[in-house]
Amino acid sequence: MSQTPVHAVTPERRRIKELEAMVADVIRETPDTTTLVLFTGNERLEYEAGHFLTVDPHQFEGLERFVSFLEDLKGKKEPPRAYSMSSAPHERYIAITVKEERYISGTTKYPPLLSPLLVRRAARGTRMIITGFSGSFETLSMPRNHGFRAHDYQ
Repeated sequence: MSQTPVHAVTPERRRIKELEAMVADVIRETPDTTTLVLFTGNERLEYEAGHFLTVDPHQFEGLERFVSFLEDLKGKKEPPRAYSMSSAPHERYIAITVKEERYISGTTKYPPLLSPLLVRRAARGTRMIITGFSGSFETLSMPRNHGFRAHDYQ
């Protein structure tokens, strides 16, 4: 009895890109949560549900002294922060929804760095560099017309 060789299938790897984004809209979801709608140009972006992008706090001049202080305190460079995509891949703009982290004395080791800025200070026209897209939490592909209707679940 001969065995057929099994070939490993390597998933296609997308290149992570650095993109300049501009805040096109700011949607206050709750007092501590904001959705930032980002315009990156007219290029079609390749991402899937479950992917995230990262934002590096070093790029914001207003955070410079806080970044330096935290890096001195921690003894290491502040990493980029990851935010899950809250837009659908077919939409023209991309979006992230950010919940502001809070500093709680005696509980939180370090004060939050980037989320307060993104939730409270990002305005239309704000420019930032984002890096994306990646993530291991991907959904299985479903046909576009999968047969479910919204009113079936009301």
